[in-house]
Amino acid sequence: MKKYFILIAVMLCGIMTSCRDYDDFDFEGTVVGYRYCSSIGSVQDLGYFVKLDSPDSVGGSVEINGVKMDNVLVVYQSDRMLRNLDHIHGRLYLEPKYSKANCSVHATDVDKDLPEAVFTKIVRD
Repeated sequence: MKKYFILIAVMLCGIMTSCRDYDDFDFEGTVVGYRYCSSIGSVQDLGYFVKLDSPDSVGGSVEINGVKMDNVLVVYQSDRMLRNLDHIHGRLYLEPKYSKANCSVHATDVDKDLPEAVFTKIVRD
């Protein structure tokens, strides 16, 4: 009986994201836009374009409103509404296929290939 309990616990841990092992890291940057992840419209359903000041070589390139920007990530699961030009810092981890696995709205434009990440801590300056 104890073996079955352990097996079930291990299987549930694999399903639940709280058991997931990830390497988050410090970041600092500026919100330069957003895109929808689903049609529900809650704060956690947005992917924010964050132009990173630090670290300096994680993100990709994108053109937003006619301005080309480098070192930009699309970051999901914000615990608060962020606004354009908010300067933020905190922690995040890279999640390469986040939108494919979790979003019902998928990018079809030039930003679809930007690296994706998930916030673990956000502080607005």
